[in-house]
Amino acid sequence: MPPFTDKIKKCLDSLSGKSYTKVFQKIGDNIRSSGSAISSHFSSDNIFSISKRVNRLLKIFTYQSRHADTKTYIVIDTLRNPFEALYFRERYSAFYLMAVNTEDSTRRNRLQALYDLSSSEIINIDKKESNKIKSEFSDFVSQNIQKCYDIADIHVSNPQLGVDNLTYLKWQIAKFVALIMHPGIIMPSSVERCMQIANTAKLNSGCLSRQVGACISDEAFSVKAIGWNTPPEGQTPCSLRNVSLPDTFLTI
Repeated sequence: MPPFTDKIKKCLDSLSGKSYTKVFQKIGDNIRSSGSAISSHFSSDNIFSISKRVNRLLKIFTYQSRHADTKTYIVIDTLRNPFEALYFRERYSAFYLMAVNTEDSTRRNRLQALYDLSSSEIINIDKKESNKIKSEFSDFVSQNIQKCYDIADIHVSNPQLGVDNLTYLKWQIAKFVALIMHPGIIMPSSVERCMQIANTAKLNSGCLSRQVGACISDEAFSVKAIGWNTPPEGQTPCSLRNVSLPDTFLTI
């Protein structure tokens, strides 16, 4: 597959410089819309077309490993549509969505160095990948990397430590793979403990759009306070604004 993909990229670039990204994005949108790479006609039955094809391969690998009495571990690289991620999450209890991120300036520098993209080209790609170029059904068929980040189970940082220094990235991936294979084998770090408290605190929020929790600690990670976003004292939470309360309750 990689050599075949490289040939497609080179062919597209020879026809129109650096066009393969736009073409791949369009093909993905078309398949999610119509089930075909060359048609953009939308039908809700086709939203999971790519996911279903990938799932068919997963079942083939699973069938083979079951009869060979071996274990198979599969990495899907990459899911950029949140509905596709939810498709696999609902079907596989051992599915983990991993988000790899870095500083925005670092990411842009890498894109310019690897693919010789201009600043305007990177901006246009970002708009497409963040679903900021809206169409009638773009929320269902287009990429939305930010939303995928929001629903990710695992977050990995890929900072710029050097030209080819991936030590920190490899360490994080090895850690999370170990936890996936053997839960409990590695204890949570002090930062992760505080983040877990903040994640639990957010459940107190009555906000519909975004629940946010916070955990404040000292340098030794001793927790001093927790908080969450909520309406001012005495105000009705967003989640209850449309709820009709009985008169007897209101008079108490």
